[in-house]
Order: sequence, then C-alpha cells, then structure tokens
Amino acid sequence: MQKQSNPCKQAVLTLLLLFGFSSLLSANERIHSSPEKSQLSGAGAGAALAAFALGPVGIIPGAIFGLLTMDNANKGQQLKVMQLEKQQDNQDSSRLSKQLRSSEQALTKLQQEHDVMLAEKNQINKNRATLEPTHFNISTQLLFRTAESQIETHYHSQLESIAKLLEIMPHLIISIEAHTDEKGATKNNYDLSMARANRVYNFLQNAGVNSKRLTLKAFGETQPVFKESSLENDAYHRRVSIVISSSKQIITAIMK
Repeated sequence: MQKQSNPCKQAVLTLLLLFGFSSLLSANERIHSSPEKSQLSGAGAGAALAAFALGPVGIIPGAIFGLLTMDNANKGQQLKVMQLEKQQDNQDSSRLSKQLRSSEQALTKLQQEHDVMLAEKNQINKNRATLEPTHFNISTQLLFRTAESQIETHYHSQLESIAKLLEIMPHLIISIEAHTDEKGATKNNYDLSMARANRVYNFLQNAGVNSKRLTLKAFGETQPVFKESSLENDAYHRRVSIVISSSKQIITAIMK
C-alpha cells in the first residue's frame, strides 16, 4: 500500500512545487526577461520540477506545462501593456481634440473681428465719400496797398487758419491768384502781382503747407473786378484771391 501511494504523493508534491516555483519564475521573468526567455525558463523549471517529482518520465509533460503557464503569464502581461497603451492613446486623442476645438474657436473669433473691422472701414469710406465732394471751390481775398506787396497783419490769422485746414484735409489744394489795379505800366503791374502771390505762397509754406499743394498765378491788371477805375474800385483790384478746391484727381497727381 505504501508503494502505491508514493506515486500519488509524488504527483501532488510535483503539482504544488510546480505552481509555486512557476509563479516565482513567472514574476521574476516578467520584470527582467523578454517573453522568449520567460518561456524557456518556464519550460526548464517545469521540466526540472517534474523530473524531481516523477523522475525522467515527467520531464516532457513538465516542460509542456511550464511553457503553457509562462505563455499565459506573458499574454496577460502583454494584455495589460496593450490596455495601458490604449488608455494613453485615448488621453492623447482627447487632448488633441481639445486643442483643435480651442484653435477653431480662436480662428472663428479672429474671423469675426476681421469682419467687424472690414465693415467699419467700408462704412467710414462710404461716409467720407458722402461728406467730401469730388470738387468744390472756396475763394477768399487779401487786399493790398497801392504799389505794395506786404501782407497786412490782420490777414495773418486768416492765412494760418487756411494752413490748418489743409493740414486736416490732405485732399485740398490752393491756387494763389494775384492782381493789381490799372495804375502803372503793364509789365510793372505783372511783376507786382507776382510779388504779392509769392508773399502769400511763402507765408503758407512757412505755416506748414506742402509747396506741391500751392500754385501761383499772376494776372497784373488784366482781370479787374469793376469796369470803371476809382479810388474805391481800385482797392478791390489790388488783391490776391486764395482759391481752395478739392479735386481728388488733381491732388493725387500733385502728390506723386
């Protein structure tokens, strides 16, 4: 009876040792070895335990059992790694999705701001085109003493106001048109009218007006205001007319 029970005891002992030793080897191999080395170690351990418990006959079954045990352990470890990788991929995908949504929102906001600015610019241009006529003339006059080209001091503030107007409205231009009365020789009257025009020209230029926006015209005695010459009428003949006009085509040509 004792001889018959020995194989059973040996089998039970073999299984216990096999599971225990295989578990230890499996844990150690998962940490320090590759799957191929783990399988070889499991096979070797199973064969060794089986040979110890059952003798040479148990080497092959033990090796097969060891391989199966370690293969299952490796598959479980690989499954955990795959699950972790999948979890990491999901996190990366979620983060990229959030970044994409944030970028889309920022782009949409910029587009809206651009549309608003474009609409405001179009409205400003529309209002400017409505308020600023393409062409107009405003004329003011400076009167001079007989045979003189000196600008009277009470005209200085008027000329300074004209200079400020041109500074605010860059599309305006000025024509300086000078005249004299009929007294004196025609050549002298022409030269006197040119001297008066130059005085006004220099004053405006010194006040900050670009010379390209100023034109000079000297007419001498050829364009009187009244047909008859008199003391009162001649006072209006000795004049410089400052013609302020707005012509976008003209000012564009001058500024080039």
